[in-house]
Amino acid sequence: MITQELRRVLDGTSLAHLATVLPDDAPHSVPVWVGTHGDHIAILTGPAVARPATCAAIRGSRSP
Repeated sequence: MITQELRRVLDGTSLAHLATVLPDDAPHSVPVWVGTHGDHIAILTGPAVARPATCAAIRGSRSP
């Protein structure tokens, strides 16, 4: 459940940075667009920016 305060922040801020750690332990940060879609947090990026394995790992870690 997204609180009203979190929804206000996400829908009011169009850009954020998604940071992950690469297999060689190097940090990796990419700019993304953020918002909400119903009761979900939407993270959007260009096709050449985020690696598919990173996105799959993030999607796999979401809680039910």
